[in-house]
Amino acid sequence: MARPPIHPGEILGDEITEIGMTASDLARVLYVPMIILSPEEEAIIKWQM
Repeated sequence: MARPPIHPGEILGDEITEIGMTASDLARVLYVPMIILSPEEEAIIKWQM
C-alpha cells in the first residue's frame, strides 16, 4: 500500500525543531531571506498549526 506523499519541508521543520533551531535561525545560517522559509503556502517549511 502506498504512503501519502510528505512535503520535504515537514521533515526539515521536524529536524530543525529537534535541534532547537527556528526557521529564522536556519535562514541566517543559509543566508536566505526568511520569507523563503516562512509558513506561507509556497514556503519550504510547512509548519503544523
